[in-house]
Amino acid sequence: MTKKIRFNVLSAVSTVASTLEDSGFKFKTDKAFDQAVKNLDKYFGTTSMATCLLCSMISHYFDSQGETCDFNDLARFFDCSVMALISCKDDVEELLKKGYISNVRGTDSCKVALKNEFKLSDPLLNFILRNEKISIEVPENKKHTAIDLIRKIGRMVTSRDMESFQIISDSMALEENCADDPFVKAVMKLVPGNIMLRVFFYNCCDDFLSDCECMLNRSVRLIYGDNMFDAMKGFMREDNALFTKNLIELSNKENALDATVELTSYAKEILLGDDVRLFNRMEKGTNIINPDSIVTKKMFYDKVNESDMKRLTESLKEETLKDIQKRLVAKGLPKGIAVLMYGDPGTGKTESVYQLAKATGRRVFAVDISTSKSCWFGESEKIIKKIFTGYRQFCKACLSEKDGKTPILFFNEADGILSRRQENIMTPSAQTENTMQNIILEEMEKLDGIMIATTNLVGNLDSAFERRFLFKIRFEKPSVETKKKIWKSKLEWLEEADLNLFANKYDLSGGQIDNIVRKVTMDEVITGKRPKMDELHALCKGEKLAKEERRIGFF
Repeated sequence: MTKKIRFNVLSAVSTVASTLEDSGFKFKTDKAFDQAVKNLDKYFGTTSMATCLLCSMISHYFDSQGETCDFNDLARFFDCSVMALISCKDDVEELLKKGYISNVRGTDSCKVALKNEFKLSDPLLNFILRNEKISIEVPENKKHTAIDLIRKIGRMVTSRDMESFQIISDSMALEENCADDPFVKAVMKLVPGNIMLRVFFYNCCDDFLSDCECMLNRSVRLIYGDNMFDAMKGFMREDNALFTKNLIELSNKENALDATVELTSYAKEILLGDDVRLFNRMEKGTNIINPDSIVTKKMFYDKVNESDMKRLTESLKEETLKDIQKRLVAKGLPKGIAVLMYGDPGTGKTESVYQLAKATGRRVFAVDISTSKSCWFGESEKIIKKIFTGYRQFCKACLSEKDGKTPILFFNEADGILSRRQENIMTPSAQTENTMQNIILEEMEKLDGIMIATTNLVGNLDSAFERRFLFKIRFEKPSVETKKKIWKSKLEWLEEADLNLFANKYDLSGGQIDNIVRKVTMDEVITGKRPKMDELHALCKGEKLAKEERRIGFF
């Protein structure tokens, strides 16, 4: 069959549309109109009513220069009520199923509702303009997914031209269409009987997937309408089902205008499953250090430290760790490995963690303690929880990789959060400190991975923490023999007598010796020669701050 049509399609559409316009949806037919409808029924493969509706949409398309149309636009075209057009929903659905129009704002691509908005198919227009036979491949009407639901609800909420009741009504229809989706099932089970809370949650999910900030005030206002003030109280108290079921949390909650909503890690996991790692951001105060980025550095330990570090390094080698954890589980013991490194500053605790990660090929999930505390009541506890949740997710991501290994959770200089719990809990700060420590103790009890903490003030360590650390390694200032090895490794040009002199005369830690070597290197670059011995002695003497004698009384 030839693609060309024996009659002029566009002329026939124009004949039908001009007769229908302002007709009050009461058709006064004539011979030209009847023949045009007959030809177009055959051309489109539709009922006469569907043909008339399609002609009106085509007319609106050209008159509005390509705009979409809804039932209000069609009612104005026909000069009739919207109700009269809704009665022809079966005919509109026929056009949707054939792919002649698409539903750009609706709960279902092939179902008609009051607030639908229709767009003409570009291929259909091309066939009409070329006066050719229509050949449109209509995609199979697949079931909606959770992402479809989230995206559609997100558009409805932010469109600003839909009333609250209509958003809720359309959202219920969307949920019905997605009833078999595991995510939608989970949300309806967690938050039963409250569609408005579920719509709020779906909107939060849309903001998350779009990498947008979800403002509490805006979302509540658009979804709850006139009931926004009562709803806002529940959100600010954090006592509705979205909070109690651990689906959302507030941040920047100084006031309702600035408060923002975030999905919890649990909510992200039920939404995205294993793909959650693609959307994960590093939690506040955390940093990932890859073993390849760590520069290999020879460490010098006294005999006791060397034995402890050797045992720890062997334990964290992958095959050994798997065997250890398997046996611990078989005996009903926790399989997590928690390590405390304590001692004087500059004795190599931090560097030992990095070299341990390097030697065992493990990433480091490093935590900056100074950023784990907030001036806002309740925020510090949330930050600590997020750190452990983030670490667990990072463990999953690492282990999902080929030859992936469990990373190390590293709390450096952890004095502030591992200290003794306060007995006087009447002050908010004391309550916060104790709550944070209780969270850490609980997390350590169920730890599956590897946690290492360093501290200079082990005397302040709470006894509850002491029990939960499997390895407790004390780092003391290096002995004379160890200091000689450190000096020799840093300044290989020193003679044996000089090594003995510096190691015996100056009570310096490895970190302090490193500082001196850095200054020597700077001087070598500036002067082009090695420093003299008296200059090196001066650097050693100046490394420690002079402590002034404390005097009492008047002078």
